[in-house]
Amino acid sequence: LTGDPLAPGRAWVGAIGLPARNYVQNGGFEQGLEGWSWFVHRAGGLERDGAAEGLAAFRLEGLDPEKHVYLYQYRLPLVPGRTYTLSAQMRSDGLSQANCDFGVLFVINHGWTESAVLKPTAPTMPWTTLQATFTAFPTRNRPDGNPDYSLVAYWPPNSAGRVWIDAVQIEEGDQATPYSAVDLRPGLALRERLPGLAVRLEAARQAQAAFSEVPLLAALRREVDGVAAGAEALRDDLRRYAELSPADRDGLMPRLEAAEAALASARSLVWVSPAHLPLGEVPWPAERPSSPVVSLTCVQGEHRDLAITIAHLTTAGFPARLAIPALYSPGLALSLPPERWLTAYTVPRLRGHARPDLVCTDPLPELGPDGIVEVLPAALTQVVVSIDTGALPPGDYEAALELSSLLDGSWRQALPVSLRLLPYRLPPLSGVDIADCYGFIDYARPAMLAAGVNTFTIPVAWIDAEFSREGVLERFDSSRVASHVTGLLADLPEARFHVLNLQGLYRDLRTRHGLQPDSAAFQDALRAWLQRLTAEMQALGVPPGRLIIETFDEPGPGDLATALAMARQVKAAVPGVQTHFYASGITDSPDWTAAAAAHDIVAPAVGQCTPEAMERLKALGTRLWVYDCQAYGESLHPLAYYRLMPWMCWHYGIRGWSHFHWFNTSHGRPYRAWDGVEAQNLVYPSRPGMAPVLSRRYLALRAGHDDYRLLQAVAALAAAPSASPAGREPASAFLRAAPAEAMALSPRRRGYETGIEPGQPGDRLDRLREALVGHLAALLPPAGPLPCGWSATPAGGEVRVELPAAGLLSMRPWYDTGSGASVVSAVTAGTMRLPCPSEPAGERRWRLELRGDDGRLWLGSTFIPPQVSVDSTATHYSARVLNDGLRVAAAKFEPGLAWVSSGEAVEHWVEIDVGQPRRLAEIGLWWMTFTGLPQRTQVCWLDGEDWKPVSATPDWRPAAAAVESLRFEPVLTRRLRVRQAPSGGGRGGPNLMGLSEVEVR
Repeated sequence: LTGDPLAPGRAWVGAIGLPARNYVQNGGFEQGLEGWSWFVHRAGGLERDGAAEGLAAFRLEGLDPEKHVYLYQYRLPLVPGRTYTLSAQMRSDGLSQANCDFGVLFVINHGWTESAVLKPTAPTMPWTTLQATFTAFPTRNRPDGNPDYSLVAYWPPNSAGRVWIDAVQIEEGDQATPYSAVDLRPGLALRERLPGLAVRLEAARQAQAAFSEVPLLAALRREVDGVAAGAEALRDDLRRYAELSPADRDGLMPRLEAAEAALASARSLVWVSPAHLPLGEVPWPAERPSSPVVSLTCVQGEHRDLAITIAHLTTAGFPARLAIPALYSPGLALSLPPERWLTAYTVPRLRGHARPDLVCTDPLPELGPDGIVEVLPAALTQVVVSIDTGALPPGDYEAALELSSLLDGSWRQALPVSLRLLPYRLPPLSGVDIADCYGFIDYARPAMLAAGVNTFTIPVAWIDAEFSREGVLERFDSSRVASHVTGLLADLPEARFHVLNLQGLYRDLRTRHGLQPDSAAFQDALRAWLQRLTAEMQALGVPPGRLIIETFDEPGPGDLATALAMARQVKAAVPGVQTHFYASGITDSPDWTAAAAAHDIVAPAVGQCTPEAMERLKALGTRLWVYDCQAYGESLHPLAYYRLMPWMCWHYGIRGWSHFHWFNTSHGRPYRAWDGVEAQNLVYPSRPGMAPVLSRRYLALRAGHDDYRLLQAVAALAAAPSASPAGREPASAFLRAAPAEAMALSPRRRGYETGIEPGQPGDRLDRLREALVGHLAALLPPAGPLPCGWSATPAGGEVRVELPAAGLLSMRPWYDTGSGASVVSAVTAGTMRLPCPSEPAGERRWRLELRGDDGRLWLGSTFIPPQVSVDSTATHYSARVLNDGLRVAAAKFEPGLAWVSSGEAVEHWVEIDVGQPRRLAEIGLWWMTFTGLPQRTQVCWLDGEDWKPVSATPDWRPAAAAVESLRFEPVLTRRLRVRQAPSGGGRGGPNLMGLSEVEVR
């Protein structure tokens, strides 16, 4: 009602009056100079004899005629417009008249445009009480919002004599009262901040009541109760402030800050949870999460999805920022920008369309370039991150994501990521068909391909055909089909195509053209249509073996004979084309069995895939697919339905699956952005010109495809002769047991999965993925390095490489972290020479990667990626930049571009370790020049236990230029050291050493 958010807290604290009256801390200097600070120059000191009050006073005197001297206290808690009195005891001896006229002790505003002053009354005077009453003048606020006032004892240049001050006091009112040594400021600060703690305590209690009871929440409530007890104790101490000892008064604010920190810890939790669980199902940790650490072992070409979940247990939210850093490999000296390894998604809450009672957290808009995340009050907030290993060379990597509040600098959560990439490239899905039922929305095509969809829909209705009464095909317009197929083949040359609803053609032949199914004309028309379609598809690049025709969609008991006849007619008309039908029901009737056996592929609806039905279908010997047919996709479970489906297919031997998942309309309702969620979308449309919005179900399906690819890879490696014997049997045992373990998440019953089984862990499939990668690592034979080297040619240069196996060889600049295409060649084992591309000009540092036909990876480089160590590093700088490939000539104080040593007057150095003894003959140096070029430098090499100078720098020498390339007599060594003598830096900073890059050759 008052508009003051702290009003309830102020009422709780009450009108506690503080008995102390002095706004100056340690105005009698009894605690030395505690509370006081020097500004640059010092002149004077404490005197323990002859103080006006107590045991000490402070003396100012002129020691340097050229320098100003300030002793000051800042952040005086004064209020503009209020009346105060400044008083102090002061004596002087031989003081300059100018000092007397100007004054010695001042209360000033920001910028010292106005002040109150105490002036000695004579050049020499005994201890005298001086006072000045003033109205606090206007001033600028400090960043914390409080007025900026300071207390200054000032000694100007060219001053003579001495002056002593003691018993300095600032109090409210127009009269000075006897000096009080009780420091008022801790009490004032406590009285100002304690109401805020009280308000936050009440908000935390209200927010905690909004969550379901879990053991961790009960523990947090106890912590909040403990903070509340501490707050009450602080309030009691505030009431008896005058009785507190100086140590107790000084301890009030540390106690408050500890209580605030404890409450902040209890009000906000951050942990990593399974990304494919809807937000409403995310389990709370059993105990308070420590700093979460993500440690992953992956193979190249997979995705790992994680959810950063935030429980904010208070009634006020705040904007936060997720900072995504570069991913760095110390061993490879390689840094990849954020967009090359991680994508982050926000998780808005929407009201469901198919389920209006359901708050849906399925659409995942990509996190904006500003990284802003709105942390919700009294609720869970989530950011989903997806790590893509497709562009990473094998090696060890590290990074640290960071969440930080834009309003509260103390709210900060680091999320270290440690990633090991094995030397193996995950092969694409093989031997399975992933179809997009009615998936012909162009905006979704990139997402379909990225998810592994390889079989694409062609509705019969897209072909405009006309027939005569005699069954002669008179017109066949498939232009829409040709456009669709041509575009998809450009993206996926091996694509398969799935012709849906042939019964629609049956219906048209009967109803539009008057042909009866048992007539010869009907048979001729059907045959002509099928042969024309097959011929045109073959002309586009799709042979009959990659064409699948659905004869009848979900035939009922009365349609089975027709489906059987249609399958036979298709086989007779176009040999090599496959047939299939979708089955919404499975029976053991002879008609259903005969119809199923006549088709190459039978696709039961997922709700029919009970263990018993799967055993019956497998006995038919046909290829099995599975599909969903529903209009409420948003309520199907991302984990139990979409990600688990490939596991179910592996478990039952099903060789294909398809989804209704790309519509942007449902039952005629046009899509309006964020108007609930659409019934069948896995990829949501967005504004024109912008990327589509993925969903949690899409990420889960893609993860299931990656799981299946790893199952295939481990099975293939376990069966390969080159597999490690020690890894073969454990991997085979895992492959036998893991699918059943996965299926326990949601045993397939009739219907669609809308949740996992109670008591089942939501991270089980993530753990199975980790186990798959572990078995793959045990099966992999060692790959080793890829020997290669660069040599100059008249055309610019070439790379010679020894290839241990056949496969695909890629070559790109080592430090190329952009998305530019690399040179890729199909190669066989043996020696090969490759000409270097013309761009970038003069580049000699090339990265070569061989992807063997068996999936193994070999990595090679034409230069030595050095490991760097340094003697010291200045705050905010890192030695990582010294070998990141970013050469900056004449770098300044730029933490992201250069390394800078500490400022100590000692020898500084940068050491380069090339891993093993090598013949080295050249070093490149990119100096930091803000303080000037270093004056005394030397390059040394390690010979046994001794450091020896290279021939180019037999003695200390000044750097000749911002960029130097020093050639020297070749040395056989593992380590070089660039040294700078003590105080041998640039003239503007002789104790600093700085470099942007170091390279050895």
